[in-house]
Amino acid sequence: MTKAGASGPKARARKAQKATGAPYTEVRARQASRAGRRGDCRVMQFLTENSTHTSPLLVQFAGVWARQGLKVLLLSDYQKPYAAWRLQQHSRNAKTRKEAEAQLAAWPGPRSTLLWRPEDGNGGGFVNGQRTPWSSRVIDADRGADDVDGFADALARARSHFDVVVLADRFRYPWGVQGARYIVLAHSDEGIPVSATFPPTYDDDTRLPRHALTPQQSAALLRDRHLRFLGGSNAVPLLGMVTCHTGGRGTVPDQPGPAFRAGVEADMESVGLPLLGHIALPTPDQLVPAGAAGFDQTVRTVLAASPADDVTAAARKILRRW
Repeated sequence: MTKAGASGPKARARKAQKATGAPYTEVRARQASRAGRRGDCRVMQFLTENSTHTSPLLVQFAGVWARQGLKVLLLSDYQKPYAAWRLQQHSRNAKTRKEAEAQLAAWPGPRSTLLWRPEDGNGGGFVNGQRTPWSSRVIDADRGADDVDGFADALARARSHFDVVVLADRFRYPWGVQGARYIVLAHSDEGIPVSATFPPTYDDDTRLPRHALTPQQSAALLRDRHLRFLGGSNAVPLLGMVTCHTGGRGTVPDQPGPAFRAGVEADMESVGLPLLGHIALPTPDQLVPAGAAGFDQTVRTVLAASPADDVTAAARKILRRW
C-alpha cells in the first residue's frame, strides 16, 4: 500500500536527491523557486565525428556555465550488468557462479556525483554527473516483457532541477529529445579552411596545388565536411556549429583574417547554421596533467582549470543563441 504523501513534494525531493546527488535542502529550495518553470531547462547534445579530441569541450563548457551560476548536469548512459553474468549465476561450476555473483555485487547501479562547484559559490552553480541505464528490459507479471526507458525518467527529473542538461556520451547520432538542441563540433586540423586542393587527395606522394577560397566557398566546405556524417539524421534542430582545430594554440598555419572570418560567419548565418565559436584545442597533456586517473577525477581536473577565452566565448554564445 502506498503511504499518504508518497507522491508529494517531499517524496519527489528525496527521489530527486537520490538521482541528482544534490543536498536535500537545495532540492527543496529549487522546487519552490522553479515551480512551473520546467521550460527553462536547456537540453543539448553535441554532435561530432571526432569525439576523442572534442569530448573534453563538453566538460569545459559545463564549467563556464557553472561559473555563471547555472546548475549543469552531464547525463551519461551507463550499461546494466551483462546478461552473461546473470546466466553464469546458474552455472554448475561453483567458481563461475561465485565470479558472476561478485561481478553483480560490484556493479554500483545508477550513480550521481557532484563533480565540481566554483570556490566562490557564484550564484549556486555546480556541475553534476549522472550515469544511468538509458533503457532496460523488465518482466511485468501481467503484461509480459515491457520496455522501460530509464533515460526518459532521468531527463524528466533533470528538467525540474537543472538549468542545463548535456547528453554527454552520444556524439555521432542525435538522441531524439523533445525540445533539445544540437550543436555540431566541426573538428579538423585547420579550423576554418582558407585554401583547399582540387580534386582532394589522400595520397601523400601526390602534391596538388592549393587554391585560395572565398569566404562563401569556405563556409560551403565547412558544411559539406562536417554535416555529412549525420546522413539521414540531419533533420534535427541544429543550434549552430563550433569550429575547433588541434595542434595547440597559435600553431595552425593559414589562419583566416578578421574580414575573411566575418564573411564565413555571415554566410553560415544566412543558411541558418551560425558559427558559435572558434576554438584551438590544447593537447591532452595541456588539458589534463599527469597523475589524473579515472573519469571523475579527470573531469574534476578539467573543470577546476580556468577555461580559455575562446572556450568561454563559445559557451556563452551557445546560451545566448538559445
